[in-house]
Amino acid sequence: MLATVAKGFACAGLSIVLASCGLGAEAPVVTPGVENNPPRFSEHLACSFQVDGAAWQHLYRLDLRRPLGEFVGGQGGAIRTVTSAKMTVSSDQIAMTFEPVPEPQSQGSALSPFRVQVHRDSLAYHWFWQREARAGETRAPDFRGRCLILDGHSLRSGGT
Repeated sequence: MLATVAKGFACAGLSIVLASCGLGAEAPVVTPGVENNPPRFSEHLACSFQVDGAAWQHLYRLDLRRPLGEFVGGQGGAIRTVTSAKMTVSSDQIAMTFEPVPEPQSQGSALSPFRVQVHRDSLAYHWFWQREARAGETRAPDFRGRCLILDGHSLRSGGT
């Protein structure tokens, strides 16, 4: 009887070890393709424009092959990171649309949807609010500035 109990504990212990090592469970299936691979941000831009005498500065990380962009910055409030909802890469410009999801802890510093364009040769930067015009506005404001390439070589060469 003691031998049977010891054998049972040994099997239970072996099952725990196998499960914790992942040997008893199936490994996740990974299919080669863009959707399963993390982005490779090969281009990094720092862009800025003036708003009421204050400089707004933003960082963009770009994966031109996917295409996917990431925004790091704010709209006069807390700094946030947002992935582009859409990114279009053409020979003369890159256009990105961002539709930030409100965070419960943001309390007034939530980002409004926006769109940006970066001209590949001149690095001109154009920011568009994606909202309705507010009282006293004829349209939602847009801003123009410039970008600097922090890292990457494909942006100016027109490559992807």
